[in-house]
Amino acid sequence: MTSPRDRRRFAFAAAGIIGLAFLVRIFQLGTDSFWVDEINVLAFVRSGHLLTDLRARGGPFEPPLHYLAVWAASALPMGFEAAARVPAVVFGTLEVGAVMLLTRRLTRRNDVTLLAGAFLAVAPFAVRYSQENRYYATFSALHLLTWWLVVRSLQERKRSAFLWWGAGVGLLILSHPFAPLVVLVQLATVGWIARAEHKRRNPE
Repeated sequence: MTSPRDRRRFAFAAAGIIGLAFLVRIFQLGTDSFWVDEINVLAFVRSGHLLTDLRARGGPFEPPLHYLAVWAASALPMGFEAAARVPAVVFGTLEVGAVMLLTRRLTRRNDVTLLAGAFLAVAPFAVRYSQENRYYATFSALHLLTWWLVVRSLQERKRSAFLWWGAGVGLLILSHPFAPLVVLVQLATVGWIARAEHKRRNPE
């Protein structure tokens, strides 16, 4: 059992890591010009009929969440290249928080949790994709967040926890074409654990 002082220290350290992750990702955000894929995202957003244009040119399985976030961020009072990358910064920072939530839930150790967060906060590949007008950071953040919700649901066994997992899955599906594969793995994991517990309780 940790003391209130230790809990406060952990909370301040975790907040500091998340703050660092945000600062690293927002630094010089609009310095580099768009590359081809980033231009395509902005073309969808500025088409005037985002969802229909996205379906027509991107295909029926092209997820809309990142494009809608870019559309909302385009109203920010900054250069359009920096504004279009703000959603990636936000989800990239959320990714760091999500990995700490998942690590804390799995290990129950503050030191391991902070180490995982600090690693991801300054990891070059994570910072890079958190500064691009693409959906990679969005998918990665929701991927980690939904796994945390899975573990929490299995540990707490509350209806509200499973409902939150369902809401997270809904956002995940809207974030990336590969999201259904993640959901299938999560469902298989929950089913396998439920089956194993049922066999332990009913050995006959």
